[in-house]
Parts: sequence; structure tokens; C-alpha cells
Amino acid sequence: MGPLSLRRRAVALISVLLIGILLFVLTLTFLTKQRLEHQSISFQLQEARARALAQAGLEEVLVKLDKDYNFPPQAGPGQSLFAYTERLKGSDGILHGQYSVKIDQRFRPLPQQILLVEVSGEVGQDSETQRRATLLAFIDVNPDHATHFQVIQLEWRCGGL
Repeated sequence: MGPLSLRRRAVALISVLLIGILLFVLTLTFLTKQRLEHQSISFQLQEARARALAQAGLEEVLVKLDKDYNFPPQAGPGQSLFAYTERLKGSDGILHGQYSVKIDQRFRPLPQQILLVEVSGEVGQDSETQRRATLLAFIDVNPDHATHFQVIQLEWRCGGL
């Protein structure tokens, strides 16, 4: 085996090593990109679930307002806030999320006759996946208005916990 053959083998070995390193870096880049896409999709899914829970809470408030004249219960002197939380479990008993409702009755008397309702939908089990979406709704409670018990303004606030 001559020096030329040894040189060819060395060049071939270095070429194979460089190609191997290049393939490793490309694979690592691809896997990192896939992981980031998965995290983004998971984040968007949790955000959508939190928004759906907040919307469900608002719908529950609207149904209670329509069906129960005494909802929300009148607060005592100097109190204008009524709040409650609903935890949502599946048929398997696992907690899927919750929504919290706060109803501010400061503007219920004349002349405004408006309820300010804040509903927060929350999902996720750990700090990585926890998401909250908060819906602020202004509801007309004036029985003389055509918009009685209807939402007259909505605002969304989304984010982590």
C-alpha cells in the first residue's frame, strides 16, 4: 500500500466524517423545528380550550339571568361582587378545566342597568401547559331595552397563568 492509497483513504475518511456531521446537524435542526411546531400547536389548542370554557361560562350566566329573576343574588350593603367557579370533569373523573365567574353589580341600578361579567376559562395541569382566557362582558339588564339580557360589549384577554 503506497502513500497515495493511504492519502486517498484519509481523504475518504474525513469526507465521510464531514458528511456524517452535516447529516447529524441537519437531523438535529429538523427535530428542533418539529418540537417547536408541536409546542406551538399545543399552545394554540390549550388557548382555544380556555376560550371555549370562558364562552361556556358566559353562556351559563346568560341562561341563569334569563331563567332566574334573582340571579345573581343581591349582595349585602357595600358589596357588589358575586363570584363562583365551576370545575369541569369528564366521565372518567379527570379534571379538564374550569371557569370562574365574577359578576360586578355596581352598575345594575339606574341609570346604567348593566352587569359587568368577567369569566376566566383555565386549562392545563402544569406551568408549561396552563392557559387562561378571560372574557369581559357588559350585559344590559334594563327590561325596557330591546337588548335586555344581551351582551352589549365583549373584550378578550388571553395568556398564561
